[in-house]
Amino acid sequence: MLDAVVAQQVEVCRAQAQLLQSLHALASCGVFRSRRSKRGRLIAHGFCGVEVAAALTWSQYTAEQSLAMAELAVSVCPEALNDVEAGRLDWAKLRMLQNELADVEPGLIPAIFEVLRPEFDRCTVGQLRERLRRLVLQLEPESAQRRHDAAVARRRVRSSTFANGTAAISAAYLSIDRAAAAWNNVDRVARRMHAAGDPEQRSMEQLRADVYADLLAGRCPQPDDAGPVAAQRSVVTLRIDLTTLACLNDDPGLVPGFGPVLADIARQTVQQVAESAQWRFEVTEDGATMAEGSLRYRPTPAQRAFIAARDRTCRAPGCMRPAKLCDVDHIIDWAKGGPTTVDNLCSLCELHHQAKHEGGFTPRRTKRGIVWTTPFGRRYLVLPHDAAAPVGRAGDASGPSGQPAGRGRSVQLRR
Repeated sequence: MLDAVVAQQVEVCRAQAQLLQSLHALASCGVFRSRRSKRGRLIAHGFCGVEVAAALTWSQYTAEQSLAMAELAVSVCPEALNDVEAGRLDWAKLRMLQNELADVEPGLIPAIFEVLRPEFDRCTVGQLRERLRRLVLQLEPESAQRRHDAAVARRRVRSSTFANGTAAISAAYLSIDRAAAAWNNVDRVARRMHAAGDPEQRSMEQLRADVYADLLAGRCPQPDDAGPVAAQRSVVTLRIDLTTLACLNDDPGLVPGFGPVLADIARQTVQQVAESAQWRFEVTEDGATMAEGSLRYRPTPAQRAFIAARDRTCRAPGCMRPAKLCDVDHIIDWAKGGPTTVDNLCSLCELHHQAKHEGGFTPRRTKRGIVWTTPFGRRYLVLPHDAAAPVGRAGDASGPSGQPAGRGRSVQLRR
């Protein structure tokens, strides 16, 4: 049944490839002249989006986005159309790529696709987006800096109301370092209130929302027995390569849970961390974590700190939950003789921790990563962060007979 689902998804992708070709042909038929948007951006297909939206009863946004995807896949990077037709690149991933590359120099896009192509059928949309953003920052740091500065200049806070009598307050276009510090402070206060015993029995989501509103209103949320909490500084992890810190290159840094940050901003943050938050550092070499520690003293068990720095996210296929919000679990259960060593420990979110113990999913560490075996007998290799894309299938993820895992159905997923 699962094979049937996979085969049907490939058929859907093949039909979507045909749709992209038809949309591109329609936009290029000569009837629609190019035009400029209100912001001055050139729209090559002109008012074709109006025609498509009316014919398919789509919103204007959906029609314009679909035409832009067709332009990207058929004209700018034809190899992408082959990937869609083969089922390696689905509609959701192509839409994400189009959105992320909208302001990137068109001449760089084919090279970006060439680097990302091995990742299309191994990564979720979120994983692919994070890798793409890092790649764009590496390829054109100066242009990325200009786009970043222009966006930060548009930062704002907005409020809106809903029909059910509730409201929303949101801030947009904050720099990642400030947003991460703010989020971690809200999360830290909420968790401390939850640990102290909330008399209202609120969930963590409810606590975060209330803490967020109280802090903005000038009130300082305090659990009865935990002392003042808002005055303490939140803890944020900044990942930066040692060569970047030494100004030998401009590879971007990374704030887990938020994504890549420009090298210059990462270096400035390292210099100014004491003014904004209690940050932790990870020094890396060729993508491997060499050291982990705090820029201000904060005692942490050595194993837990190293595992969080090494894993970065949950070690299950496709999961991007930050390691600091995950459980540290034995790969080989303690009850079955598994040792408490960093090689036998990994970060698992609540869902995948439960899937391992109750759902019949079995992880196993190999030289190339962690192999998960599902109840259907399929195997998925979860690669370490920043590992080079392997060639071929997960040859070391083999069954007792030495045959390839899942009889050739193993899939490699980059973390």
